[in-house]
Amino acid sequence: MTVAVVLIFSPRWNRIVAVILRNCVWLWRHIDQECFIINSWGQRGFLYFWSFLAGMSFEFFWWLVDFRAPFFKANSIGFSVHVVLAAILFACAWQTFYASAVHGEPLTTQQCTAEDYQDWKNFTSGVRTQGLHSITRR
Repeated sequence: MTVAVVLIFSPRWNRIVAVILRNCVWLWRHIDQECFIINSWGQRGFLYFWSFLAGMSFEFFWWLVDFRAPFFKANSIGFSVHVVLAAILFACAWQTFYASAVHGEPLTTQQCTAEDYQDWKNFTSGVRTQGLHSITRR
C-alpha cells in the first residue's frame, strides 16, 4: 500500500503532467512557458488534480492490467487505502470542475495580460534582490 501512495503522490507525476500540460496549452492556446509559470506561481495556482489523476490511473493500470491480481478483500487495509484515495480523487475532481463551471476558472491555465507580465517581472526581481526567504516575510 505504501507503494500505491508513493506512486500516486510522487512529485514526478507533478513534473510529468506539468510538462504535458505546458506543451498542450502552447500548441492549442499559444500560451508560452513564461505565462504558464506565471499562472503556476500566481493567485490562480496550479491544479494538481491532473497529476493525481495520472498517478491513480497508472497505479490502477498496473494493478488491473499487468498484475491481473484480484482486488482486495472488503474491509482490508488495502481496500481501505484505495477507498480513501478514490474519495480524495473524487473530491479533487469535484472541486476542479465545480470551479470551472461555476466560477469560470480555467481547467489548465489562461492567457496572461501585460499587467501579469509586469507583476511577474517585479516579483522575480524582488526575489533575486531580497532572496527567496523574503517571500514569506510580512
